[in-house]
Amino acid sequence: MKQSTIIIDSSIIAKWFLEDEEEKESALKIKEDYLQGDISIALPSITFYEVSNFLKMAVSRLRIEKHSAYNAYKRFLEFDFEVYFPMSFLKQIFMKLLLTILLRTMPRMWCLQNI
Repeated sequence: MKQSTIIIDSSIIAKWFLEDEEEKESALKIKEDYLQGDISIALPSITFYEVSNFLKMAVSRLRIEKHSAYNAYKRFLEFDFEVYFPMSFLKQIFMKLLLTILLRTMPRMWCLQNI
């Protein structure tokens, strides 16, 4: 049977790591299903920033200790999620890559054309 993929955001992940979050049951079920290999999880690339931000805010609001926040983020990074990047971001990265390649090869190409 093909494994289904679900897309989650940082609000689900917050429920995994912050004890005082409400309505945790469904979020913890998602985590359990993922860890058992019943589902795969995809998330947008911005989730990495959002998770670090909610942990930072939780520390500043005394909802979690600094070392616990650090360990939570470390555990979050250990998950093997599918990560999706916005197309505008990918276009920007590939344009920079193309320009880098062109700038490195242009002098050689120009020399070859003028022989």
